[in-house]
Amino acid sequence: MERLRDIIKSGKFVIGAELVTTRGKLQQKNGQMLLKLAEDLSIDERLDWISLTDNAGGNPMIAPDIVARQVLQRGKNVVVNIT
Repeated sequence: MERLRDIIKSGKFVIGAELVTTRGKLQQKNGQMLLKLAEDLSIDERLDWISLTDNAGGNPMIAPDIVARQVLQRGKNVVVNIT
């Protein structure tokens, strides 16, 4: 996996996608849909990174680091936004 810093420095037009985690647990339907979307985006060669937002709007959600590990294991750069 090429580091995001190096991709940006290359002058290439970079593309990312942002995911907002969901309420509940990963075993529930929403959690499974989130993981499936993260998996699909992880193999999309058009994307250089995936951003995961922590508790968007101050609402308690599934921790983004859980999904981030899945993304990293599939070889995609990941950015976790923590506020």
